[in-house]
Amino acid sequence: MSQSVTVSVVIPTLDRREELQACVESVLAQTAVPAEVLVVDNGSSDGSADMLAAVFGTRVRVLQEPQRGVAYARNRGIAEAKGEIVAFIDDDSRADPRWLDRLLACLEETGAAGAGGPAEPRWEAAPPALIAGSAKALSYLGVFTLGGARRRLERPQDFLIGTNCAFRREIFESGHRFHPPVWGGPAVFEDVEFSRRVAAERPVYFEPAAVVRHLIPAAKTALGCISRTAFFSGRQKAATGGRLTPRGASDLWGLDGWLSLVSALGFASGALRRRFVPLLLVLAALGAGACSPAGRESSGSDGLLLPAEELLSRPPALELPGPVQAWVAERSPELGVYYVRSQAGTLGPLKSGRSALRLVLLKGKADIRSGAVKKACEPGAYVVVPPDTGWETARTGPEPVLLAILASPDAASLPALLSP
Repeated sequence: MSQSVTVSVVIPTLDRREELQACVESVLAQTAVPAEVLVVDNGSSDGSADMLAAVFGTRVRVLQEPQRGVAYARNRGIAEAKGEIVAFIDDDSRADPRWLDRLLACLEETGAAGAGGPAEPRWEAAPPALIAGSAKALSYLGVFTLGGARRRLERPQDFLIGTNCAFRREIFESGHRFHPPVWGGPAVFEDVEFSRRVAAERPVYFEPAAVVRHLIPAAKTALGCISRTAFFSGRQKAATGGRLTPRGASDLWGLDGWLSLVSALGFASGALRRRFVPLLLVLAALGAGACSPAGRESSGSDGLLLPAEELLSRPPALELPGPVQAWVAERSPELGVYYVRSQAGTLGPLKSGRSALRLVLLKGKADIRSGAVKKACEPGAYVVVPPDTGWETARTGPEPVLLAILASPDAASLPALLSP
């Protein structure tokens, strides 16, 4: 790829000072030198920030992300990154010297929107034979490859991992972000879901020559720990609209069979919750009335929305004529949240898509139409938009309209929601 292309490398970290130092050293030693290295500290208490300042100085930019979770940390890095390509590696991984070079070559030669490579294991202690012989167990431990040849992600089970991937900035400018666990639990599957979501829209490639080596602590090789990861991976897959994808007869017996069963149980629990929770939220909102004053909401948004001042201090994920600015918020326990600030007289007409929406007016005054019903709303009021229903806002005061859009986890992407 042309030397003029700039690359930002994002490294989320939490209390892994020694591993973090080795990771940063491997990134700074790349044959393709990154324009910037962003370390996103997710609340470390082991002196990681002091180490970075003492060892690397201005060669590394340290960001603080108080919201715990690797998806939040990666998203903070995305918001701050300045490069045309944003690459990701975790603090417990070490990159081969030509890691970035190989990823950039893959992006240039294929024209892909994203690329990623394998994660080879660095075992803290030799794993039990039962674990070492199970492809599924190794996958849940973070050992990853799609084979020895470069290829496009096309099969339902294809994905990239968060510790070894890079995407063009335009992917993030279109509104894509990593989604934290929808219903809590450990940080699993968010990188799988992200890469599959992008690959469904644009070409994404696996590049076998772009290698990182990932530390696997001995404690994580315990069967109980691996089973827990399998369960929550299945649950998160269901929460984000994924499907079970059995890969063959090996899924039916042995340790692979056991982990397939545990993952299926997690998927079943997530599928049930995914179908019923959004319905209950919409019914609760409808029961409270189509347009309700602040402080009387009963449909589950209390405490989920960012203060307007904090929101407006962040760079928008999307800018449209009008002018209209939009932000992608992190996933809340049962909802996805988007924010839209419009200085236009009218926003819309738009359509809700396959999922019901809840529009919460945060600032300004507006008439909000849902279907054939139009309501005059002030800050704190909300309107429910049923699935596949048109909606629009008409500003009725001098102040720009700031709107929160609450949607179930399988709602359309931000660009799709704001497309006429």
